[in-house]
Amino acid sequence: MLVPLSQVLYKAPNQPHASTDAAYIPFFLQDSPQPGIRLSEARNPQVLQRLQQRHEPVPIDCRAKASIRIQPTGYRAFSKQKHFRRVVGGQHTTINHEKVVQLVADVVQDFIRDAQLMVAVPPGAVRFGSGYIELDRIVLLGLRRASPASFQPELAILL
Repeated sequence: MLVPLSQVLYKAPNQPHASTDAAYIPFFLQDSPQPGIRLSEARNPQVLQRLQQRHEPVPIDCRAKASIRIQPTGYRAFSKQKHFRRVVGGQHTTINHEKVVQLVADVVQDFIRDAQLMVAVPPGAVRFGSGYIELDRIVLLGLRRASPASFQPELAILL
């Protein structure tokens, strides 16, 4: 059973009225009754073979680098900049779905590493780290554009 991970939605402070194209990229595995992909499987070739649109570039227009931002309720904002565009055959192209899954997994793993150092977690907030929620229980459902150069993953916890 999947339970959505409640997050504070990111709004760029220097662009409070900026409109984004509201891009949303869902992730699905072929022959799976559930949406999404476990982030612990982001580098598993057998699982990635089942990722729908695996080799297709993500349908977004963005800069070479963009931030992946997460902020589960009760935690401070966490973000990392990652390359979303690359040069192939002299042309700039957006990375594919497989690479996006891997980038999000890296950012969420870094977040977990930082979050487990928190001494006090607010009541009702999910705990992350050893003995609590780790990468193997986090599912990437989709990625939404939060600002022109930021994306926020839609995550769920596998119970």
